[in-house]
Amino acid sequence: MKICFLGTGSFPTANRNSQGILLQSKDTSVLVDCGEGIQRQLLKSGIEYKNLKHIFITHEHMDHIDGITGLLALLIYQGQIDQVHIYGPSDAIKVIQAKIDSCRPIISKDSYHLHTAQASKPIIISEMIIIPFDTYHTNTSLGYVLMAENKKIMCTGDIELKWLEHKPDLGRIDKLIVDGAHVGMKTLTTYLNTYENLEVYLLPVNYHNSQNDIRFRIPNDLDIIEF
Repeated sequence: MKICFLGTGSFPTANRNSQGILLQSKDTSVLVDCGEGIQRQLLKSGIEYKNLKHIFITHEHMDHIDGITGLLALLIYQGQIDQVHIYGPSDAIKVIQAKIDSCRPIISKDSYHLHTAQASKPIIISEMIIIPFDTYHTNTSLGYVLMAENKKIMCTGDIELKWLEHKPDLGRIDKLIVDGAHVGMKTLTTYLNTYENLEVYLLPVNYHNSQNDIRFRIPNDLDIIEF
């Protein structure tokens, strides 16, 4: 499998784009979150995007969805993709629909399909299985476990303390991509340190001293991991 960190920040800065994580397995590509400027990051990455037909959104905040319309235009007109499927919690889907509506006729009704995802209800895309779960950041926010090639990757988006209090089972996760800025570094470290072999990638939003914690890896924009 391959992971490309297209964007690793919150709001765009000189060094970091808003969030977007591209995951590829054989002939399947999915994107988790689509912040502002993700379509440009995709072009800069040099990764083939003509089979990117599935986008998963964690929640409705702008740093996770503001790149949707630009990416759709890229995939439809340059990637020549007939239809893009967008999955997300109900509140995010409502906001995304309004954004797309404002872009007609550039983005036609036939070029995309919106799907409301629900916690614990698997979504199957070719050889990949995606399982949504609650993260408690907003009323309907979701994270996703993506399984393919006997690997499990968890992308949480923003989490809250309640998610940790529910003691999520991370024992069989190969790679955890987490934004725990709303939890705090000390609390996040205390919980995750109970999993000795867990490989954690920290999206660096409002963290302090995180560079000194060798347990957590801090990816930069356009970093690629293959495993």
